[in-house]
Amino acid sequence: IMSLKKVMLNCQMEKSKRCFMYNYSIVKANEEHVEEICQDIIRQTKEGITDLALFSLTLMAEGDPEIDKATIEGAKYIKFRDRLKQEGVEVGILVQATIGHGYPLNADFPYQHVIDLKGGERRFVTCPYDEGFRDYLRKTFKTVASLNPKTIMVDDDFRLMGRPGRGCACPLHMKAVSRLAGREVTREELSEAIFGEKKDEKLKKIFFETQKDSLLGGAMAMREGIDAVNPDLSASFCCVGPSTEFAADIAKILA
Repeated sequence: IMSLKKVMLNCQMEKSKRCFMYNYSIVKANEEHVEEICQDIIRQTKEGITDLALFSLTLMAEGDPEIDKATIEGAKYIKFRDRLKQEGVEVGILVQATIGHGYPLNADFPYQHVIDLKGGERRFVTCPYDEGFRDYLRKTFKTVASLNPKTIMVDDDFRLMGRPGRGCACPLHMKAVSRLAGREVTREELSEAIFGEKKDEKLKKIFFETQKDSLLGGAMAMREGIDAVNPDLSASFCCVGPSTEFAADIAKILA
């Protein structure tokens, strides 16, 4: 608590910036219990337990062509949004999955899969370098923004190095690594340069740069989708523990 107070005080001392602390309550849009969930949110709001409830929508790409999850999940959200609006209570949305948390899907997606840097395994995670997938993100976040949430938060699956494979070494990333290195680099060579006994700091730095570049490009696509509906709509980024790679840059774009 003392650390938090110190951070907030420092923000207040910088007259050009303002710092606020919000408590968000994450909620599932369970249609079988609309009234019970709404009453709980109303109580939390009135009693100051939480500042805002965020409804969790899982929207990573799935199916070929991909399922319009934002419209399907959005229809559930609307029921809660409209009921709570009657009580003067606003709510927001947590996009609980964008590139994916890594678990197997019911149907594969048509975009580039993340390929582990360490083991070369193909994961059920979408590479944010894929331009087709970035179009999917724009379309998805445009739909989410059209639901008129108070705010949007992007969940912590939007990361690459904070995973068991320690980053993406798919063909798109390896092409970017090779371009920056000025020569062709293989996944095996890159993995050895980072994790082997003889480190290559130049290749390591290049690898980090490609991971950052792909994530920031994906974040920009999300923000472009939001801006197409409402440029004033705020958005934020959720990051946990060691998986905070480039979080400040991502959050700045989303905001």
